[in-house]
Amino acid sequence: MVCRQVRLPRPVRGYRHDGKAQRDHRRVSGQGHCGGYLPNAQQLRRLPADRHRRLLPLRARAMIDKRDVQSFFDRLAPGWDAELVRNEPVIAAILDNAGVQPGVRVLDVACGTGVLFPDYTARQAGHVTAIDLSPEMAARAAEKAAGTCIEVICGDVETDVQVQESAPYDVVMVYNAFPHFPDPAGLIRRLSGLLRPGGRLSIAHGMSRAALDVHHSGSAHAVSMGLLPEEEVKSLMAPYLDVDVVISDDRMYQVCGVKRA
Repeated sequence: MVCRQVRLPRPVRGYRHDGKAQRDHRRVSGQGHCGGYLPNAQQLRRLPADRHRRLLPLRARAMIDKRDVQSFFDRLAPGWDAELVRNEPVIAAILDNAGVQPGVRVLDVACGTGVLFPDYTARQAGHVTAIDLSPEMAARAAEKAAGTCIEVICGDVETDVQVQESAPYDVVMVYNAFPHFPDPAGLIRRLSGLLRPGGRLSIAHGMSRAALDVHHSGSAHAVSMGLLPEEEVKSLMAPYLDVDVVISDDRMYQVCGVKRA
């Protein structure tokens, strides 16, 4: 197991975050968790049809900076696990659709503190390479990975050499993280290149797109590009993958594709 504690430079141009979790709202594994509030179904029904889009005029403003993302999650890492609540049926459905089964080689992108590590172990994955940009998140993930088939790397999945050296993968999982990458098309191109022919790329969130965008309108607004419509993600995958799962409902969001031979 490797955890390379590579600290990125502190932001030169940044956004103000207080990094404080609101005490009356829990961050939810399987339902998004980035320091904003988690709206309930009644609150969402009261929103105008396009309200969640107006809350995050993200692509109209400057692109997010990865240094800001790293700093943001470093601040949240110490209290992350204490506030997580797992939505087991949603997580199980996401992993089933992604093809996580005995013996597979998995790349867990933006693994955080290792939210999915127990699931990989329970499903008897052959080997898991887990990577996160935040040194504080990666350090906690490495502690959980001790004695398992999981290797933890602290780095940028879009440039990390070790991730490339460990390829190809059977499954690449981006779980509750996609809006924090400033170049969605570039990320999908990179991850598709790390798959073996027949391997699967899964981009998933354990909550609806509308709920996630409301959630990210809190303190995470400056480190989120917003969650792209599922059809747009499908079109970004199309040059490399055959998309066979497209789900966007009030429980979850997931787009999966199979790499062509």
